[in-house]
Amino acid sequence: MSQPPAIKDITHFVKECHKHKKEAWIAGSIKKDELPDLWATDVDVICVRGAACVQKDNGRFGEVQAKIVAELVKTMPLR
Repeated sequence: MSQPPAIKDITHFVKECHKHKKEAWIAGSIKKDELPDLWATDVDVICVRGAACVQKDNGRFGEVQAKIVAELVKTMPLR
């Protein structure tokens, strides 16, 4: 099965950053279920805010909860 174009684009972005000795950071409405595929691109940092919040109608303005953050951390590969 082929990767969605967005993942291919992110993978290319990461490779270009690393080729130029730069870290690759990404952000933007990222959800927990997207994290494993994003980590697989070898990205250095994934910025999340909304995914770390209690989801009501507040999105990224909701309250960050340690339990949710702990679940997000579990998606990180060991390096």
